[in-house]
Amino acid sequence: MHIVGLLDAPSRRALAGADRHMRALLAPLRRFDRLYATIRWTHSSERLAGLLGSLAGEPARQRGILLRGVVERIPRFRSVSRLLSVQLIDQIARLPAAEKAGPLVALAALLPRDPELERRMLALAEQLPSSMRGLVLGQCLKSFCPATPAGFEQWMATADALPPQGASRLLEALVHVAARHGQLSEGLALAVIERVRALRTSDGMPAPCQAWVLNKLVDELNLVVEAGSGAKSRLVVWDAMLETARAALQGGHWPLLVAVVLHRWLRGGNVPSADRSRRMAQLTALYAGFRAEKLLAAAAGQAGPVMHPMWSVRQAMSIDRCFAEAAELDAATQAALFTEYSHLFVTMPGVEPDDDIERDRFLLGLQHIDALKPASLRVGPLTKWGEALQLSEDAALWMRFTEAAHALPVEDRATVLMQTISASHSRTGFWVLLEQTAVLPPALGGPLLGGLAFRVMGEDADEQQRRAQVLIALASKWPPLACMDFVVNAMSTAGFLKGDASRMLRQFATDIVQRLPLARRAGVLAVVATHRSPEAKGWVLEQLPALADDQQRFAVPGEPLQPYRAEIVRRMILALGVGDIPTETQFRALWPSLREALDGLEAEARGSAVAALGSLLTALPTALRDDVEQALATHRAGDRPAQPPLPAGAPGS
Repeated sequence: MHIVGLLDAPSRRALAGADRHMRALLAPLRRFDRLYATIRWTHSSERLAGLLGSLAGEPARQRGILLRGVVERIPRFRSVSRLLSVQLIDQIARLPAAEKAGPLVALAALLPRDPELERRMLALAEQLPSSMRGLVLGQCLKSFCPATPAGFEQWMATADALPPQGASRLLEALVHVAARHGQLSEGLALAVIERVRALRTSDGMPAPCQAWVLNKLVDELNLVVEAGSGAKSRLVVWDAMLETARAALQGGHWPLLVAVVLHRWLRGGNVPSADRSRRMAQLTALYAGFRAEKLLAAAAGQAGPVMHPMWSVRQAMSIDRCFAEAAELDAATQAALFTEYSHLFVTMPGVEPDDDIERDRFLLGLQHIDALKPASLRVGPLTKWGEALQLSEDAALWMRFTEAAHALPVEDRATVLMQTISASHSRTGFWVLLEQTAVLPPALGGPLLGGLAFRVMGEDADEQQRRAQVLIALASKWPPLACMDFVVNAMSTAGFLKGDASRMLRQFATDIVQRLPLARRAGVLAVVATHRSPEAKGWVLEQLPALADDQQRFAVPGEPLQPYRAEIVRRMILALGVGDIPTETQFRALWPSLREALDGLEAEARGSAVAALGSLLTALPTALRDDVEQALATHRAGDRPAQPPLPAGAPGS
């Protein structure tokens, strides 16, 4: 049963059809799947409130997941009623302490202003284990607690009683609230810093979570209330943060990263030159003898030479020294610095054909990144250096970059390549990245192939056809489930392609979706239905009859059919009315198929789609309203509200 619990909802439903014994074993999980699916696709707060009574018999862990699902559904209704809030708090109160934190954090962000509800929420937070309490209390503070000096004193006293991670989350929230309400005074900031210094690990060392609060203070430093003109109070707070970082150097590399953030503020803030120079020297001293001012300048993106199309030898030597000095620091700090050094290459190496100096610096940086251990430290720097190649057509640079990425564990490699694909507009990069995608396992390569689908646009017709052919050839070797991202992205762009590329992608997408499990197929169609392209919407409508036929063919005796088509049509109609109004020609071409799909829905499932059509009516130009009004008049009389369809886990959920 433990293994079965790891399966997704469609797989459990298929397994339940095996025999009577298996159905009995799976009954609790199948009930959970149905409840979760109903919650995720409910369209009214009243129905959500009614569903809460169905959760009482579920095991504690499942109840916690379902309650969080209810809370996460609430933003669809713009606000949460007091009745629903009371019911949710009652349900959360019955959970074991370890299961309360997730639903409480989600609900605290949405709670209506009501003193009794707020009191109950805080009382529940106090019942949590101390390790979880700070996160929930921090969200309560952000959402509904008064921003007053007396209130801040009470919250700091509460933080004093929490373990370091919980206290840091609460102090972080306090800084956020004080800044937003114009209450972040010099005194309050210094009081927060004093408590930050007290956050220690079990062996008495400065806790790394100090950095969370210090970085938040730097983010809000410009909002520190000044008694007069200038930046006197802000500099006092800056000095206190620097001293905190200096005192924590024995605890690891993280104080050096705080220094980088402090340096950025110093460069961007309205600080007199004398004050700035003195503090720059203090930052340099923080790095204990290294010539760190240039390191910090490069890490913060200062690096004057990057703005020139060509680098001079003197500038290159300066960067070489920065790289060499960075390499003498501990590995984690090196990783952070080389991540920031990607700013040096905003001119994109290889864009200027003769810029060998910049190319050599890029390769030298990759060499330093390659030496970082463990491999997980290389992910951040390589991601940023891959983004720097976004316009480069230098094949040698691309190959060297992919060699560095290939040395990573396969999951990390996929992460780096995905970010690079998202940023790249290089023809050379497309083919190199495609080759790297092809050697990944399908489960990891699927999202990358989906990203490459966007790179078919913007080329001439012949190049588009060539790219479409190779992408389809690769996707054809993979299981249909691994091709879902590719289908979604390909169909979102097919209407913007030229010649045969669009036809090829439509044909392939049709073949793939027909081989997907029903829930996955419905999820893919629901996502594509929301794309702005009329061609994508038309393609989705073409797939609905086959979806209906297969639902009937694979129906499980005794279980109602999920109203997939109703949800797909509803989403399409909503997308038409939200910043996506088609032209008259486009709408008239789409409307017959949309009307046919609406008419073909079962009456009991059609209600939500008809309601969406009513909301679309006001957004349409007057000339397009007659047919829509006729459809509304036909269906409103006898249709009932739809039951929410897609099971949890389907794409788009």
